[in-house]
Amino acid sequence: MKQALSQYQIAGLETNINFLMSLCSNDNFMQGNVHTGFIDEHKDQLLNRPLPDTHTILEAGLSLLLKQQEECRLRNAKSHKNVFSLLTGFRMNHFLVKSVQITHLNEDYTVQVVCISPSTYRVFLKSDPSTSLLIKNASLNQVSKSGYELVGEGEKEKIKSSVVCLNDSVHVFTKNGSFQFTIPEKSYELEPADSGVSGAGQVVSPLPGMVDKVLVTLGQTVKTGDPIMVVIAMKMEYVITAGTSGIIEEIFYSAGQSIQKNQNLVKIVPSYLC
Repeated sequence: MKQALSQYQIAGLETNINFLMSLCSNDNFMQGNVHTGFIDEHKDQLLNRPLPDTHTILEAGLSLLLKQQEECRLRNAKSHKNVFSLLTGFRMNHFLVKSVQITHLNEDYTVQVVCISPSTYRVFLKSDPSTSLLIKNASLNQVSKSGYELVGEGEKEKIKSSVVCLNDSVHVFTKNGSFQFTIPEKSYELEPADSGVSGAGQVVSPLPGMVDKVLVTLGQTVKTGDPIMVVIAMKMEYVITAGTSGIIEEIFYSAGQSIQKNQNLVKIVPSYLC
């Protein structure tokens, strides 16, 4: 019965499906120990709405972002002939990081989505980077007007989840019930460059000048605040530091070379992607 209930996918209306699934999971109910006061006796367990697990929250956030990217792609395809306008997640020499805000039962969550490639994403809760999940070949396939199927390859198992995206909410259906997340206005926010998140893998020049010293090597592990380069500008030395912990993947300039403002100097693979 619980399996049959989990196959119902109803969004936009209040249902008692989660309650019935909770009832089916009750040990006393399964053993037939029921009576007219059963629900009142076990109401704390039966009426306690389950909280979504971390994977469900991450899937909700990623689904919203993929839907937004597809909407952007379609708009760009109609308004631009330039093929580069279709690369919604593409960034040169660093990873695009986006924040998605969602709410479940008055609990706010911020899902960080790192766009590693057009179909590979690293997702985690901003409040707990250890929840990081790498999803390859991720896509959100539309199956009805508002219904979608999120598919991809996780680090341990394949992902295949049913999702319904409405104007102000996203619903994720799991074997343990459905979970509704509301979407606040401006849910999709690109982190500002000085937040240490967006473009976390790039180290940029603060002003025009010349590279005096390169203090790191390829493959070296660095921590936030470690010196990366010494730049001479306006007859003064400026020490360029790492904005995030990670591994040096690319060094774009060597000592003696001239640089312009906001040019990428070094690419760092953040620790949470290693």
